Formats: sequence, structure tokens, C-alpha cells
Amino acid sequence: MKRSIFAIFTLLGIIFSLGCIGHEATTTPTMIPLNASTEDYSNWTVYVINNDEVKEYTLEELKKIQMEEMLDKDLSVGRTLKWKGGPPQKLGKGDVINFISNDLYMVSIPYYTKMVLALYVDGKPLQGSDAPIKLVVDLSYGCRCNWIKKIRIVEFVRKKECFSVYGEVFNILYFSPRTLNIFKGIDAIVKNESNSAKLKDVLDKAILKETAKKVVFVTKNGRFEYSLKEVLDKNPTITYDNGEFKIPELGIEGLKGIRVERG
Repeated sequence: MKRSIFAIFTLLGIIFSLGCIGHEATTTPTMIPLNASTEDYSNWTVYVINNDEVKEYTLEELKKIQMEEMLDKDLSVGRTLKWKGGPPQKLGKGDVINFISNDLYMVSIPYYTKMVLALYVDGKPLQGSDAPIKLVVDLSYGCRCNWIKKIRIVEFVRKKECFSVYGEVFNILYFSPRTLNIFKGIDAIVKNESNSAKLKDVLDKAILKETAKKVVFVTKNGRFEYSLKEVLDKNPTITYDNGEFKIPELGIEGLKGIRVERG
């Protein structure tokens, strides 16, 4: 009887030991906080284009710019966030600043608008989808442009050197000759490989409203009106040649603006 009891306790001891060994060998999962960055942004750079001169900045170099704080009420989290970063105006001058993200979204903001290239929020480096750098614009501007993140290009432009897209659009834009390369990628913008783009692509960047029915090309020679359907069907190419924007298929030269109107 004693031997049987001893054998049972011995067996239980072995099972317990094996259980402990198995427990010690188990790896505890690493908990990643929500909205935490898992990408490596140590090599992230931002190209600043000013007077057709291109300069590449690392995040560490951008951190050396005198920073400012900006408050923004984030409806997605239901509280006010404190963003911190350098005002882009410290990097160049122009009438308008074009911001282009890594996924080729683009916004054009008047130069004197209060804004920052945010690197921190509530005292911490940007995390998750916001990382590593995003545009934060003061609410007084009247347009929430804070959705554009992962900034890769900051371009300072003068209005007289651009054509604008405005009217029945959600995103008023200023295209410089260099900006027309946006449809070919970041490298094409930096290298200024080509100064042409399809009209439909340009209008898509401006995000047409449902009320858009007509397109008026404002030129040095007057205004030329087309139905939106007609120009989208033709989808002509906008080019930059001899110091001016042109649409050869439509016989348009000296393009200054594209006004999208209601029917």
C-alpha cells in the first residue's frame, strides 16, 4: 500500500515538473499598444523645393527647426490634441505651399496660413498612421487638411508660375511645371522628369463635386468653355513648354486656371 501511494506521488511530481518546464519554455506575447508605429522611419526624408532648388531633410534635421505648438480638436478621439513641429515657412518662400504625401495625395495651402509640420503630439513622437510627419493646419483656415500624412515633398510656388484648379472642387490646387510629375511618383517630382499630365488626372486630384458640369479654361487669350463630359472623354494632355502651360489637343495656350462650374 505504501509503495502504491509513493508511486502515485512520484508520478504526480514528474507531471508537475514537466508542466513547469513547458510553462517556462512558453514565450509571452509582446503587447503592442494601439496606434503604435511598427515601421522604421529612421531613413525618412522630406524634399523641400524652393525656387526650383531641391534640398533633402532628414527627420533629425527637421527637429532642429524652431518648433511651435498647435491645438486641434480631434473628433475621432473626442479630445483636443497638442501638435508640435516646425512651421514650413521657415524652409522657404512663395505664395502657396504644396504638400505631397508618400502616397501622392496633395494639398495647396496659402503661404501665410498658420500651420506646422508636426513631429510630436502630446509630447510624444507621432505613432501609427500619423507617423512620422504630418501637416497640421490651424482651424481658422477653414479647411481641415490634417488628413495628409507621411509628407515627402514641400514645394513653395508662386501663383504666376502655376495654373490653379478651383470652383466646384473640394481641393483647390496650384500646379507648377514640376508638380505635373506627381502622377509619375515622388522621384519624378524631385528629378523634374516631365512637365505634362492628363487633364482627368489633374481634375481627380482636385476631387470634383457632384455638381460639377462644366470646365472653363482661363488663359491669357480669354476663357474657353467645355462640358465636363466632353473634356473627360477627350482627356487631353496639359504640357508646359516655352514658359507657359498648354493643352495642344484643344488649341489652348497660356493656361492660367481651370475653373470647374455647375451646369
